[in-house]
Amino acid sequence: MKHTHTLAMLITALGTLSAQAQFRDLWQLGEIGNGQNEFSQENFGSNPPPGSPTAKDDDYYFAGDYTDPDNPDSIGLVTENEPLQAGPGGDNSGAGTIGFERAVTGTDPNNRIHFILDAAEVDPDARYRLTTELRDGGFSGDGFGNHDVSISFNDNEVINIPGIEVNTPVEVEFAPGDVNATAGENIVTVSRTGGGTTGWIGIDYVRLEIDESNIACTDPICNFSADNMIVSPNEEVVLSWLTSAAAEVSITPEPGPVDAGNANTSVSPDVTTTYTLSSTLNGVTETRDITIQVRVLEEFNADPIDLNLGNQTTFLTWIVDDNRDDLMIEIDQGLGDQTANTEFGEGEVEISPTETTTYTITVTRPNTPMDDVDTASV
Repeated sequence: MKHTHTLAMLITALGTLSAQAQFRDLWQLGEIGNGQNEFSQENFGSNPPPGSPTAKDDDYYFAGDYTDPDNPDSIGLVTENEPLQAGPGGDNSGAGTIGFERAVTGTDPNNRIHFILDAAEVDPDARYRLTTELRDGGFSGDGFGNHDVSISFNDNEVINIPGIEVNTPVEVEFAPGDVNATAGENIVTVSRTGGGTTGWIGIDYVRLEIDESNIACTDPICNFSADNMIVSPNEEVVLSWLTSAAAEVSITPEPGPVDAGNANTSVSPDVTTTYTLSSTLNGVTETRDITIQVRVLEEFNADPIDLNLGNQTTFLTWIVDDNRDDLMIEIDQGLGDQTANTEFGEGEVEISPTETTTYTITVTRPNTPMDDVDTASV
């Protein structure tokens, strides 16, 4: 029988803590308190970096440009966040073929999280806060086991937690200079460093935040960011910016005029929308854009997905945003326009493939100034 308890973790931090910190999310993997259901089962093997954003391995990639002009084999442009889990078993069974591994183990000890920071986000006066919960440990026998875990940022250890025997929340603050944070690619690594080769410990979530309240910005714009770049219709997005406190600042489309300095606001776009931050300082105006992509395709599946070729049929099914009646839905492999086969946001079509086949659905919602387009394959 597995026994778990909760323990408040004594925090070890690098540097001094900010007394009036104003943290915002840089990124978060998983929902707090949701266990490991969102993630993929670990693959029980270890690989060196950089790994791949399209495989279940030790490396998870947030969207961004990882191109290294000096390395022809660099990852390059990752257009959207790697799914937490996808492929067969993507129904929260953990057996997906891509995604973030749910645990670190004796034989698969590392989870690396790759992400991009801009120049303002690595300002020496910024501070980071990293939080996670290590939970649901186990080993080949009964009980939680004993686990040593280290968390590092760009190979600089920020906290080392030996002898974990109960569910353990972790919080640590540090400065960009403590971890060699860089404008471009950065990596947070969670590693199980000891406690027996047959053991494992799960990851509930991992979150990285930034406090920019102590950054002195003297330019019209130092930073403009969003906490989520791809959302469902009307899902809330937090836009954050850092400007000179003396600037006149506005965002279009709405909300219009906004506070200067270190500030944020929430928007809930219905369609894919480009938000423009405009800041005027001493007669000079600068602008920066952020495009929030709104999903129109929610699911695309085949049931069953494994067939006896040539004498069995299956159904392709899909779910789209049912609040719009102007969607155009197409499936390749000769199936064509499926708009008429979609009612109340759901549709299906029967197929009988004679060989292993990949089907791709394309959902387009006419929009100005751009179309919302989602694609998925089975």
